[in-house]
Amino acid sequence: VTDTYLDGWNQQANMGQHGTFSIRQDGIRTALIRYELAVPSEAKVTQASLSLWLAYASNPGQVTLRAYRLLRPWDENTANWLEAEVGSLWAAPGAGGADRLAEPVGQVSLAGAQKWVEIDLTSAAQYWAQHPGEKFGVVLVSAGGVSVEHQFASSQWQEQDQRPKLGL
Repeated sequence: VTDTYLDGWNQQANMGQHGTFSIRQDGIRTALIRYELAVPSEAKVTQASLSLWLAYASNPGQVTLRAYRLLRPWDENTANWLEAEVGSLWAAPGAGGADRLAEPVGQVSLAGAQKWVEIDLTSAAQYWAQHPGEKFGVVLVSAGGVSVEHQFASSQWQEQDQRPKLGL
């Protein structure tokens, strides 16, 4: 797994080696996550889910976490709010606009912390199986009327059993 988050308040910072990734409503902080799937192109993906350990919430407010399939490559160690990779700007800051599908491929309600959250990514995994050159992952965006930040265990999280998992 490869992951990072993009921070609208710290636009030139790269967060790819942090133990957590943060998501804040209205796209102030978004997260990128990608798996290198080895699925034959003729395979029919009947179920795929992304499991994330929700380590922290700034308050108990409820928001919706949405996953959008990314349409372009990005680099975990250089991506920031403005750039997908060194010298390559996002179409819209924070991996918005033309950098992702307009409609989410999965979503889930978030409230509280210290629990697993699961997002159905079946349609995205099927697409990646059929288009192996376009496995750019998803951007996770929080939406809702409550000001709340969520922190999830990343691929660098100390507890290996709480790192992101993609189940097929």
